[in-house]
Amino acid sequence: MQVYSGIRIHQTVKARAMSEKLKNIHIRAVKMLIVQALNPMVLFSFPTAVNLAGMFTDIDFGELPRLLVLLYALFPIINPIIIIYFTEDYKRYVLGQSTSVSIPTQGALSSHTSSVMRLRKEANKNLVFVI
Repeated sequence: MQVYSGIRIHQTVKARAMSEKLKNIHIRAVKMLIVQALNPMVLFSFPTAVNLAGMFTDIDFGELPRLLVLLYALFPIINPIIIIYFTEDYKRYVLGQSTSVSIPTQGALSSHTSSVMRLRKEANKNLVFVI
């Protein structure tokens, strides 16, 4: 699925007339898909292949298989890091570089805007976040 998506994104970028910013976003998406496809291959398949090669060829790798098993534990850590690295909004948020939005004072708002904001506040009171 990732290979198909990557090919389609690449074809779309080449075929359509897009702004440079949009092309860069598509290129970053393709790179993210490639790295996400390589992630399980490196962190799951490589240690398994080394362990199986040692088992079938009766080669003693010493402590290497024990160290390679740690790669299994890194998968849930590295996958979100890949997403954060390739997604600008996440990266800015994590690094604390998000742009601040100024909120106008109540006196500067029109009556319609203030009523909409009041309704939103009331709706947000009922939200419950479960962790």
